[in-house]
Amino acid sequence: DRFGRTPIEAEFLLNTVALKLLCRTAGVDKIDAGEKAVVLSFHENKFAKPDRLIGWLQKNAPVVRLRPDHRIIVQRVWPDERLRLSGVTSIVSSLAKLAA
Repeated sequence: DRFGRTPIEAEFLLNTVALKLLCRTAGVDKIDAGEKAVVLSFHENKFAKPDRLIGWLQKNAPVVRLRPDHRIIVQRVWPDERLRLSGVTSIVSSLAKLAA
């Protein structure tokens, strides 16, 4: 707007695009983010550096778990969509660093 602030919708869009780019780097195919948890799926159920992923899972247990279907579940409560997007972006960013 004329005061130099980004409208909320534009900020959300930019953050979503940034998240999509991080997903590509991390190999994340799908994200299901709810009020109490986020579930991440990897492309073809594969992660670029599985040893790093296992270490990350162990370090963050019991909040982060690998499900039998090879999806990762992160149990976190985000009170609103903006915080949820920020939290999910942080998680995927961590995964992207592990995959690099």
